[in-house]
Amino acid sequence: MRGLPSSITVTVSLRGDMIRDVTLRPHTTDPTFLDLRRWLATVMIGKPLVEVKVGRLAGSSGIPLGFNAALEQIRTQATQGDDR
Repeated sequence: MRGLPSSITVTVSLRGDMIRDVTLRPHTTDPTFLDLRRWLATVMIGKPLVEVKVGRLAGSSGIPLGFNAALEQIRTQATQGDDR
């Protein structure tokens, strides 16, 4: 069974299309997410923004949904910034 998206704020610094830095601020006290947020940030650095997507994580069905939704918003904002 899939959970609801977790509420998080994701801030990404880009150099071109590559992720340079990531800050994850959870709006939860879920210990599973708090343990995973540092890991999530470090595996994203150095990867192209368009390739980053979080899959299933044991015991944390809502985390990938919320995280991927935040990344999609970031991609949209980055694309809109390219059109200016």
